[in-house]
Amino acid sequence: MKAVIKTDPKPGIDVKEVDKPKIKPDEVLVEVKAVGICGTDVHVYEWVPGFEWLAKWLPVILGHEFSGRVIKVGEGVKVDVKEGDRVTSEFFAMACRRCFFCRSGRENLCPQERNSRLGLERNGAMAEYIAVPAEITHKVPNNVSYEEAALAEPTGVALHAVESAHITLGDLVAIICPGPIGLFAFQAHQSSLEHHPR
Repeated sequence: MKAVIKTDPKPGIDVKEVDKPKIKPDEVLVEVKAVGICGTDVHVYEWVPGFEWLAKWLPVILGHEFSGRVIKVGEGVKVDVKEGDRVTSEFFAMACRRCFFCRSGRENLCPQERNSRLGLERNGAMAEYIAVPAEITHKVPNNVSYEEAALAEPTGVALHAVESAHITLGDLVAIICPGPIGLFAFQAHQSSLEHHPR
């Protein structure tokens, strides 16, 4: 399969032919239908200062904003996902889901999640196929396109930020970065005021 790979600790990426991933018992194999380009992917591509830590994980397939169709389910999968399901996935592949941070919705702080982010420490979705833990997949409704579903992760980041801020009607809000997450945060804030005015 073709994949976009960060091979060396310097600016640039490669498109290479690599083996289709093999899944573990708790994983699903997803045929990627759409993938977004996150600011993180751009930083890795440019090899900006602050990403030197990633060198030990290279080569790695980039991409964590994606959607696709499940084509294989591991024999140990315990969640409701089956072949043919349209899915997207979370960014953190190995959060424990049991610690204080995970139970409070902050999986990014889980002590066990380190070295498990899709497209950074483990292969991501800028490829024809990706293997992901089934428990981090989420089904995509048929009325949502693959392209729209690929934006679920940045949309979730924005929604979480707006909910965590406890903004009320009349509060002054500044959204500093007008990228996708900033624009989604603006939309989420506007929607929350329309549906829950105080």
